[in-house]
Amino acid sequence: MRRSSWALAALLFAQPNWAQDNQVPVKGELEEITVTAERREENLQKVPLTVEVITAEDLAVKHVTDPGQIQFLAPAVQLTSFDSSPGAVNFSIRGIGTLSFSNLLESAVSTVIDGIVMGRPEMGIQQFADVERIEVLEGPQGTLFGKNSSAGLINIITNSPKLGVTEFTGHIEAADVNAASRCCERQVTATANLPIGTDQALRVTAFYNGYEDLVQDVNANRDPDSNYGLSQYGFRAKYLWKPQDALTINVGADYASSTGSGGGAPTFRSIATNSLAYPYDQTLGIVPSPFNLKRGADALTDSPFQVGGIQNEIAYDLGAGLTVTNILGYRHYHEALIQDADLIPINYFDNFYSPSSFDQATDELRLTSPRGGMFDYQVGLYAFYLSSDSANNSTGDLGITTPIPAGKQGWGGIDVDNKATTHSYAVYGQTTAHVSDAFRLTGGARLTTDRDGFSGYSDISQFAIPFYPKLAITELVKATDWSGRASAEYDFTPSTMGYVTVSRGYKGPGYNIVESLGTPVGREHTINYEAGVKATALDRRLVFDLSIYDQTVKDLQVQSYDVALLNYIVRNAAEMRAKGIEAQAAYAATPDLKFSLTGAYNDAHYLNFVGGACYPGQTAAQGCANGLAQNSGNQLENAPRKTGTLNMDYSKDVASHLKGFLHADVYGRSEVNFSANADPGTRQPGYALANASIGVGSQQDLWRLSLFCRNCLDRRFSDFIETYPFGVKGDYWQNFGLNSFRSVGISLDSKF
Repeated sequence: MRRSSWALAALLFAQPNWAQDNQVPVKGELEEITVTAERREENLQKVPLTVEVITAEDLAVKHVTDPGQIQFLAPAVQLTSFDSSPGAVNFSIRGIGTLSFSNLLESAVSTVIDGIVMGRPEMGIQQFADVERIEVLEGPQGTLFGKNSSAGLINIITNSPKLGVTEFTGHIEAADVNAASRCCERQVTATANLPIGTDQALRVTAFYNGYEDLVQDVNANRDPDSNYGLSQYGFRAKYLWKPQDALTINVGADYASSTGSGGGAPTFRSIATNSLAYPYDQTLGIVPSPFNLKRGADALTDSPFQVGGIQNEIAYDLGAGLTVTNILGYRHYHEALIQDADLIPINYFDNFYSPSSFDQATDELRLTSPRGGMFDYQVGLYAFYLSSDSANNSTGDLGITTPIPAGKQGWGGIDVDNKATTHSYAVYGQTTAHVSDAFRLTGGARLTTDRDGFSGYSDISQFAIPFYPKLAITELVKATDWSGRASAEYDFTPSTMGYVTVSRGYKGPGYNIVESLGTPVGREHTINYEAGVKATALDRRLVFDLSIYDQTVKDLQVQSYDVALLNYIVRNAAEMRAKGIEAQAAYAATPDLKFSLTGAYNDAHYLNFVGGACYPGQTAAQGCANGLAQNSGNQLENAPRKTGTLNMDYSKDVASHLKGFLHADVYGRSEVNFSANADPGTRQPGYALANASIGVGSQQDLWRLSLFCRNCLDRRFSDFIETYPFGVKGDYWQNFGLNSFRSVGISLDSKF
């Protein structure tokens, strides 16, 4: 959504990406939308929150398969990836997220899959196979979803088993990607829904997807096992048992395995002539630029990981409409990030190895009242446990050509281990009072108690020049805090609702890694004020939402630079504010032709932040004093002021049993900077991506054949830009993701 002119345009034409319920609309009108944004099914137009919904049809038509592509369907969402580590991938909503190298901190934007809240972004990594819909909830969602949703929430709902239905679906896709390898992306997904008697059903989905190298290593002595592409496979199984009308049991399990660095292998964006890397790039013929896809590394680069879990959801109708639900879950994640850290063909600092493991267990007990009375409510208890073990075992010769001293692993290096545990318990409740048929008041709060422990060490015995002193650190922090929400809604007409909402978010404490002395990081707080209107018109051929917001985060957990330590450290060192306007609109021009428009204007900036590192060459006039940058007033990292999407879908019967379809969409965003200090070298200019598909299928939706292109104009952009850690002024490297390249392909979907 953009400025008010965008919003007015949105009211005139467009169709948002909103989920469908089971109601069959009259031909030509838009579907009513059912969501679970408040932990129960309700009409989207009655939810006093800004919610963007991505349907299974959206994912299929736009050929979206992984969480990193959500930002191109929901303009309020942005994604920042520091490196190839999935744990370095963080979502932000309205510019607010968690930007830190420490995986010992919660994310400000939570991921929820089938009711399980992920304690870290890594736990929720999965391909979008057999997904029913994705709900993006903007602003603090801590009342019903917990403390690590202080900036927003991405709620992923996968398809449930169907009783009495035997069904098989499949998807095959192949595409040519205009990346360094000039080769292929491929995807295969298969799903089976199998009834077991009359009261049980099993649904199993298996998937594989992968693509070849996005960047090219032109060093003849490169490690032959380095993987600059991606290969993933996995499965999900869900079992449904309904032994009686009042009792429903859902059991689920999933697993995924991945190899390859994908979009996490950096290339040089610019290099100064006096840089360490300059002569090597010259010899290898590498020309640093915003379009450079070549690198000259010699050591192994890969990022394998495995993630999976099990869960059990039991819902029981107590009578009189009261329902008690218990969701019990366990998840595990393991990764081994391996990088050539210096990106040059000598062992200056070649061997970066950082394995990590996470184990999470959760249990939630919730009581939900029926609707229809003067009050409806939810109350619940929640317990959460997370343990993490991460290490950094890295070394290099630092350009020293003399032999390594006896008994040493390398001239310089790091050998640290970080262990942390979190015990968290919460009680929450939310109620809505139906003051009249048209007027409703909602209030809720959540009280959370955290107990976080940390231990870590640094070993210096293996290196002639250790990067850190010998350390042994043990810490314990406790915190009790609350989240809450209050809303007022009024139906001006049966088809127009207005609302105002005030919400408070709380993000729990955490720790720095040992390299930053393992010091505790305090909690942060978010306050959000929001007002909006949701309406339908023209016999439900036009639907639109419009909202404005003003959101402030205090005690922001932010990465700052410590001059004494000569290292980055996370502290509660900043305060920020995001304010803006968002709109979604849908218009069915004819029964066969629909448009959608979404957009946002977001001013997200630091109110107060002194303590970040100066960028190389930053002067006092540019805000640098004593090695620290004055970032107050700067736009938040990777927070575009303007984003938007425009979509067109057309379908038409072309024969007795066939229908043709055409889809086109454009995503655009304004420029961003990946550094809080507004470093000109980490600026990513604005861009627009065009996508399209055309195809034919059966009128009964039994099969569909599509030709498609993503990023049809081959608009190159970086997912992340940062200063080269071993460089001088003017040295920057960058990461490219799959969406940075044009992909042209064909896909086949079938159902029988």
